[in-house]
This record gives sequence, C-alpha cells and structure tokens, in this order.
Amino acid sequence: MTAAPPDIIGRDEARALGLKRFFTGKPCRRGHVAERGVSNLECMECSRGRSREWRAANLKKSRERARERARKYRAANPKKARERARERARKYRAANLEKVREREREYGRKRRTTNPGRVKEVRRAWRAANLEKVREGARERARKYRAADPERARENRRRWRAANLELAREGERERILRYNKRQAAQRRAGRAGSELKRSRTGRLVIEGNH
Repeated sequence: MTAAPPDIIGRDEARALGLKRFFTGKPCRRGHVAERGVSNLECMECSRGRSREWRAANLKKSRERARERARKYRAANPKKARERARERARKYRAANLEKVREREREYGRKRRTTNPGRVKEVRRAWRAANLEKVREGARERARKYRAADPERARENRRRWRAANLELAREGERERILRYNKRQAAQRRAGRAGSELKRSRTGRLVIEGNH
C-alpha cells in the first residue's frame, strides 16, 4: 500500500505553526520529492541517504550512539521501554519459534554443564512452587506414552514394580486410602442430603396438617 504524500505547506507557514518540516511538492536537486527541514532546507530523503552511508562507514560508532540513545530513552520512559521490548520479543518469537527454542535448549545445556548445582536449585524451587502443574504435566506425558505404546508401558511398569516392590506397595496403599476417603466423603454427603430431604418432607407434612 502506497502512503499518501504529505500536504503542501510552505516553509514560512510551517515555521509559524512550530513544525520542523515543510513540503512544497517539488523535487530536490537529486530528484527526491520529499519533506524538507525548516531550519536548514535539507531534503529528508537526502538526509536519510547520508545517514545510511555514514552508518555503513562508521558501524561501531553508529551502534554505540544507538545504544546511548536507547539507554537515555529507557531511563526517561522505563515503563514504555519495557512494554516495547516485550512486544518486540513476542513478535520475534512468533516469527522465529524454532530458532528461539533451539537457542533456549542450547542455553539450558550450557547452564547445566557450567553450573549444575544452581540449575538443580532453581528447578527444585520452581517445582515446589508449581507442584500441581508439574504433576499434571507428568500425568499428561504418561497418558501420551501409554497411548502411543501400551505394551511397552505395561512392560516398563512391571519392571519398575519388580525393582521397587516396597515403594509400589506403599503407593498402592496410599491410593487405596485416598479412594476410601473419597468414598466415605461421598457417603457422608449422600446421608446429609437424604436427611435434609426427609427433614424438608416432614416440615411440609406438618404444615399441611395444620
């Protein structure tokens, strides 16, 4: 989509309105039909071209200036700067998802190699703070594994049980205990509901007799 050209406005009128640029619709000496600076009459397209040439010839200095401008902007507008950074990160991740994931995996491998103790500590802290999420993830992976290869899943379960018999029995006792507690709670709820129903029925009969 082609952008609409700016409105025609002379230099004197632009200066009176406090504008930094004006536009006559006439080409500059290099043929650019573009806005010009009020202060120096400079064609904006020529100015951008010279800036590109300077950056290409002074790449290191150009990057340092850009970083300095970014630092000043972040210091003056911290909230807006953080939001812009997050938005750029979201867009980049969406456009380069596989590359981002590979970079994250590589970063994780390096951290585990160079600082395994710290990685384990962070993982334990996250697991403790997100225990239900961890368990749900484990259950989901187990469901997918059993669906993909049920025979192998059964064989692995038999091997694990044979190697960890006491632990397996403890787990079974724990599951039976939880099941019995749920059943008892359901029976109590059922009895309470029946008693409430009988109580309401009795009141209705008494009120009807009166």
